[in-house]
Amino acid sequence: LLPLSVTYSSTPRPPRSASLSILLLAHSLGIRLLDSADTYHSGLEQDEGYSSSLIRACELATAEPYVVGTKAGMSRASASSTGWRPRPLTGESVRAAVEDERRRMGRETLDVFSLHHCEGYSDAELAAVVSSLSSCLSSNLIRAVGLCNVTLPQLMHVHSTRGLPVHLVQNAYSVYDRTAALPPPPTAP
Repeated sequence: LLPLSVTYSSTPRPPRSASLSILLLAHSLGIRLLDSADTYHSGLEQDEGYSSSLIRACELATAEPYVVGTKAGMSRASASSTGWRPRPLTGESVRAAVEDERRRMGRETLDVFSLHHCEGYSDAELAAVVSSLSSCLSSNLIRAVGLCNVTLPQLMHVHSTRGLPVHLVQNAYSVYDRTAALPPPPTAP
């Protein structure tokens, strides 16, 4: 939903009606999985949750829910910027972000809620965030937990020492960016 929701300095986002038409066409073609985030908007604070409002409008029009993965933990560098910056979350702000997305989408339970980044957390801060995610999971506010832009050591730490089941990992990986790749296995002697 990023290209349907974000205004860049030189390229405005499509009109809401065009964005809805694109999503309804995708729905008619069988697409039911959408990727969203609280920062997919024009860059103005009052526009937060724009992509979530598009999802809700399409679900109301089709009477059929999408499976939605949404994220929190980034912020727009500025309203005219094409970039984002990590915004570390606290246990309280994770819960608030989950509640905000539930309200915007008109849902009791979010399908997948992910941390948009995993850098810059101390062990204590990460423990508070993971505890909040666990609480949201056990309270049925979210069905699955995801981590984005996570390293293998961070993933292992969260899963093994904090006991949080991680259902989704979303990292950049392409022919141009292999930083998320695992190191090759050792060769036999």
